[in-house]
Amino acid sequence: IEDQPIIGSLNVREWDEVTFAGKVYWKISQKDPEYVLKSAVTRHVPSPWGGTRLGDDIGWTVPIAFVWPRGGMVAAYTYGKPTGGAMRELAARTPVPVLETATDKPGGKIIAYRIGEGEWMNAADVHVFTPMPLPPLLEPNERWIDVDLDAQILVAFEGETPVYSTLVSSGAKDTPTETGLYRIWLKESEADMKGLNGEDPYSVATVPWTEFFSPEKGLALHTAYWHDQFGRQRSHGCVNLAPRDARWLYFWSDPQVPPGWTMAQGAVEAPGSIVRVRSAADPTPEVKGYAKEVEAARAATAMLGSAGDR
Repeated sequence: IEDQPIIGSLNVREWDEVTFAGKVYWKISQKDPEYVLKSAVTRHVPSPWGGTRLGDDIGWTVPIAFVWPRGGMVAAYTYGKPTGGAMRELAARTPVPVLETATDKPGGKIIAYRIGEGEWMNAADVHVFTPMPLPPLLEPNERWIDVDLDAQILVAFEGETPVYSTLVSSGAKDTPTETGLYRIWLKESEADMKGLNGEDPYSVATVPWTEFFSPEKGLALHTAYWHDQFGRQRSHGCVNLAPRDARWLYFWSDPQVPPGWTMAQGAVEAPGSIVRVRSAADPTPEVKGYAKEVEAARAATAMLGSAGDR
């Protein structure tokens, strides 16, 4: 926009393309007359990467791991035993099951994980998701999401059964994702996101498959079409997902979006899915936001039921 400087990070959508005075512009707002030179725009190429189904689909469960080679390498090696004997190469971000662990001494540090028959990986070459006890007030077979900030791994569950796992990008060092036991309260097929405070303002247009879980903080699970660094912390606080992962979670989780609708909102009586965001420093985070309302309502219902049985 020639008479208005762009500050910070601005991701735009092309609503129209016009030529004026020999220059080509993108119209970047559907309603307002805002334009930017086409030559100043770099097109994003969304990541084609995605996670893996678990459970009955492939027979894998948790713990689950993703190959993450040391030193930025593109691949890592498996071994015929915990301490050596190279067998084959696995590309970075390849999902692998965790079938057994090997330690440097009894009860000591884990040095390798068995991922197949006679096949081991060095513990330093994988990110591992280790399950924790189920969150409180979880209904039988209820769909919920567990985010391990240390491993940068998300696992979707149906009750006790893991059904999907992928790598994410949570908040960067200066804008960390806040731990907590949340619930999805609003889902939008597309959302515009802005953070105009601080030293790094940003505006991102048309973010697909967005699931807000903290109305107070504006935190959400959502597509990140502008990068392919899933497995590294780099967001402004939300949980970034590759497009195919975000789409899968959007249609799988609650509240369900009716056919033809572009959004859905949870209610206390029919709440959205639990989203647990945890870390080694806070493995059992407190209930926050809208999830508190659901917890209070269910506790009140249980008390009324108990009183009625007397």
